[in-house]
Amino acid sequence: MESVSAGLADYTAEIARDITEDDINTLLKIPIRRISLYDINRAKKEMREIKQRLTAIDKLLGDMTKVAINFLKGLIRQYGDRYVRRTELESFRRTAKHDVAKRDLQLRFEKRTGYVGLKIGGTVLCEISPYDRILLIRADGTYTIMEAPDKVYAGRDMLHCGILNPDQIFNIVYTDPYQHTFIKRCTIGRYILNRPYQLIPDHCHLEALTTALDALIHLSYIPKPRLRKLEESFATTDYPIRNEKAGGIRLATKELADCRVDDVASTC
Repeated sequence: MESVSAGLADYTAEIARDITEDDINTLLKIPIRRISLYDINRAKKEMREIKQRLTAIDKLLGDMTKVAINFLKGLIRQYGDRYVRRTELESFRRTAKHDVAKRDLQLRFEKRTGYVGLKIGGTVLCEISPYDRILLIRADGTYTIMEAPDKVYAGRDMLHCGILNPDQIFNIVYTDPYQHTFIKRCTIGRYILNRPYQLIPDHCHLEALTTALDALIHLSYIPKPRLRKLEESFATTDYPIRNEKAGGIRLATKELADCRVDDVASTC
């Protein structure tokens, strides 16, 4: 009020009378009411606009896929003529996690104890990931498929241990109770984890196993009367690949003295 009175002091001569307190109150009340009313109306209008905007945003958030598509279509309409597409459209394919996982774990074999696993010492067989399936073939012809083991007994004469490859071919030589010698070539694909399976028929003896595709099998026989040929060789590629549950193909009926394969090293 004092500020208004001081401000009017310069106009006293033009007003031609003394300025009273009522004059100042009248001067102050009318403009302030109008300004206050204006501010209230503007605030109400802004609130309505904000609520409308929030409602529209909630609707958009309910279907972000549609919003994204419309946004991209808008970009195409606006800039499509000026920028030629350089990318190619392709479909996405499902990727198995074990195909992309990093193989930085060492699967080891300790021959002294016959154990295989990640948490033992010994010879490194191969590097694996936590998602790889491990195929273990023991000397008696049994095999098991398992997740990467911390420690599992495989036997000191373990024949094979590595990452399961459904396309890998196994060449197996075995003898039956009648001393007949057979060859079996197969892949290993169908399985249940941690379930034991048999590569050779019951009561048979596994003589040799190799994953070499072009291996030669050398058989030596026990000398007997009228037996002229004491040694024979067979190429694994001369025999068909069958199901892992199928029986082998007979190589010889002579009593076996020794079986040797050119390359019996298994790979991971």
